[in-house]
Amino acid sequence: PAKPAAGAPPVKVGFRAFVREYPKLATFVCSFFVQGNMTMMMSLTALQLDHHGHDLPSISFAVAVHVAGMFAFSLPLGKLTDRVGRKPVMLGGVITAVIGTCVVAATGDYWIVLAGAFLFGLGWSGVNVAATVLLSDTTPPEARGRAVGTNDSLASAAHLSMPILGGILAQAFGIQ
Repeated sequence: PAKPAAGAPPVKVGFRAFVREYPKLATFVCSFFVQGNMTMMMSLTALQLDHHGHDLPSISFAVAVHVAGMFAFSLPLGKLTDRVGRKPVMLGGVITAVIGTCVVAATGDYWIVLAGAFLFGLGWSGVNVAATVLLSDTTPPEARGRAVGTNDSLASAAHLSMPILGGILAQAFGIQ
């Protein structure tokens, strides 16, 4: 990694310094919610399909389609991120994930749930790609590992908490 120029002030790194920068704060928030949404919906989609009587191979296929949404379009999303910008791709990813989530929650129809699972995976991918690039763009080389590590730590908190919240919501409001 590049070293700061001699006599240059030290680069401030760490959680407090990162969240004072709007681009990083927005990245952390978007990543937290889309990561948490993805893990919550991966568990709830299986419950939704099982609740509607779909067999285990069908449920497994739905998860595979979701994972394809997460990773199959990473390269085109990276190109789109470079072409149109980090913010539009990240925002588009959040919107796509929300649409996919609403689609899954609204019905037990297999093909519609499958489309929704793909969409929330695709939205996750858009946010993940754009967030990684945005963090790289806005962080000096000597602090990038800590910025990405902070984002991953927040995402891990979402991965742990949101499926629990999803289970509580499903228990309270039922499964469609």
